[in-house]
Amino acid sequence: MKILVGSKNPVKIDAAKEAFSQYFSDVEVEGIDVDSSVPEQPLDEETFEGSEYRASILKKLNEKAKIGASFFVGIEGGAINIYSKWFAFGAVCIIDQTGKIGFGTSPMFELWQEAVEDILNGVELGDVMARITGDSEVKRKGGAVGFLTKGVVERKDLTDVPTNPTGDGTLTIRVRGDYCCYGGSGSYSEAIGVVVEGTSIGAWLPGADCDYYLLTKTYTVTQEQLRGWASDGKVEVTLVQGAALYPADEGTVPNHVNCLCSGYFYGPYEGGCPAAECGNINIVTLEYEGTNKSKALPMNWIMKKFGLGNKDRE
Repeated sequence: MKILVGSKNPVKIDAAKEAFSQYFSDVEVEGIDVDSSVPEQPLDEETFEGSEYRASILKKLNEKAKIGASFFVGIEGGAINIYSKWFAFGAVCIIDQTGKIGFGTSPMFELWQEAVEDILNGVELGDVMARITGDSEVKRKGGAVGFLTKGVVERKDLTDVPTNPTGDGTLTIRVRGDYCCYGGSGSYSEAIGVVVEGTSIGAWLPGADCDYYLLTKTYTVTQEQLRGWASDGKVEVTLVQGAALYPADEGTVPNHVNCLCSGYFYGPYEGGCPAAECGNINIVTLEYEGTNKSKALPMNWIMKKFGLGNKDRE
């Protein structure tokens, strides 16, 4: 099984090899330097565009040179602006021989102000770290996160999500938005539905209506629940209109989450409130301790999209 990675960076090559080796035996990974089509320090969606471009170029090279590879991997490091802060992260794109495509991301870590100023001026984070550490090869080793954590977490480790919980954890929801009515359209009690991995864990009734301050709810999550949720290397949490979870209210309230503007209700989120004034916020935090039997999980769960599993080793 031959895999092409759009870089000669050993961190990226090793991450791809660890991921694919869990699904196939006799894996051969070759790194090829290809253009990303994005700036050296990509920001926001440019990071995803860069990873996809790398993978797509590899597929074309494979077809032209008849290399015989089965998968093409693009990994792009970038920065993304969320909640008025800048975070470093990695985007992963995998394309197979048929053109099927999947995306994943690494965990993120917040960048400090000096680094933010540099990257917004076009300086690559790797160059920022090289200047700070005096090591021009730092991005091919532990990376920025390795330096910041004194080697406890290294760049390659950012692709790991603990899939084997060692105990219970917590799921904390913090929201600001108008989730509307519980008990029928005449009621003004918020009802926030929490859905994890496609299964409802119930509706949260915070007892406040259209509150401009963040409403907070923390659930205790059992080790067994965590094990099921995290088995594929990702946990998907969706917040919905809580009224939708009550059959008696079905059809009596809108399905959308309304918008808060300056602390007041101003109609549906779509079209009813100027985007610049919309105060909606949803923050989901899942905390637990665990270990990993596998590495490079963003690539692992992308592979699920291709219908692959450990049982498919050949």
